[in-house]
Amino acid sequence: MNAIVVGGGNVGIYITRLLRENGNQVKIIDYNETITKKLEAEFGKENVFLGNGSNPAVLERMGIEKADVLLAVTGADEANLAVGTLAKYEFGVRKVIGKVNNPLNAWLYTKQFGIDMVINQAELISKIAMEQIDFEDMTILLRLSEEKYSIVQFEIKGNSPSVGKCISDLGLPEESLVISISRNKKLQICKGNTILQAGDHLIALVKDSVNEEFKKHFQ
Repeated sequence: MNAIVVGGGNVGIYITRLLRENGNQVKIIDYNETITKKLEAEFGKENVFLGNGSNPAVLERMGIEKADVLLAVTGADEANLAVGTLAKYEFGVRKVIGKVNNPLNAWLYTKQFGIDMVINQAELISKIAMEQIDFEDMTILLRLSEEKYSIVQFEIKGNSPSVGKCISDLGLPEESLVISISRNKKLQICKGNTILQAGDHLIALVKDSVNEEFKKHFQ
């Protein structure tokens, strides 16, 4: 995959590293010469550009016509929106991702403005906090946002109503599935006749709409 990252701050650097580590071709741009010198030392001069990412000529010089994805992650929301709109409507980039710095500007980050996916750090942090509160002792390992499912991990406490019962006898919601159990540091795939014990660590797939019903069987 060919990617262009606009913004050489901490987020831009992290994304560039991650994409490169996974075998992608990445070019990064920043308007600050001091920053680009540091970027060149890490990513190579051929992959770093000095200039304004909202300038069509600069993007053409970066090879935007070959880009599969563009990430606008500068510290200025107006710049990210300008870059995203330009990339989508002027150059037809298939996927455009934009970072929101001020949560009050999040409503502008829509497909109408060329943004396919939003990185809203404030929203992500607040969602994680609320999910952790909602799940109490459960840890969310992965959010499948489009399908509205979560993969969670939790421990069976000694006073849990599930202790001593088979999974098939718990009456769990249809939109949930206990995937595996870690017991005495050994991992095993769950079956309907698996009997739960205090201290078991479970991994489960749960749809958001049945969170409360699912928890009642364990807490």
